[in-house]
Amino acid sequence: MTGSEQFTQSRTIYRFNEYKNPLKLDIPYILVSDSLKIGVASKITLSYRQRHLQIPISVLGPLYPELCQVSYRLLGYNDDWITEGNQGMIKYAKLPYGKFVFEVQVTATNGIQTPVQSISIRIKPPWYKAWYAIIFYILVGLGLIFLIYR
Repeated sequence: MTGSEQFTQSRTIYRFNEYKNPLKLDIPYILVSDSLKIGVASKITLSYRQRHLQIPISVLGPLYPELCQVSYRLLGYNDDWITEGNQGMIKYAKLPYGKFVFEVQVTATNGIQTPVQSISIRIKPPWYKAWYAIIFYILVGLGLIFLIYR
């Protein structure tokens, strides 16, 4: 470099506004029983064999998504909110049969929250507790009572 070259300094100020980046919560799919990926819908019906759920959570928008807090609950199974760091995957193993509502919400470090997203999940009872099995048990019981009475 020669002494005749001059360097100019730029006095530019860059401003980053985290509030302009909208916080988004994405649930791309639900993994059922470690093998079946199903698309997210407002209502999901599963058989009793498909009662193992893994729900991936993606946080989009903030500068540091790994610092966001994910709050979730499964109404009908555990009604209390569980708050954890951005773990990426929520797991439920051996859910009982019945109707549940999965709710999830994300809170960023600056306090901004996403709206609560909910998914209704219905797990059918096993075949031996289904309505047709109960009717069969009643008919067999009535038949046995009739044979014993005769």
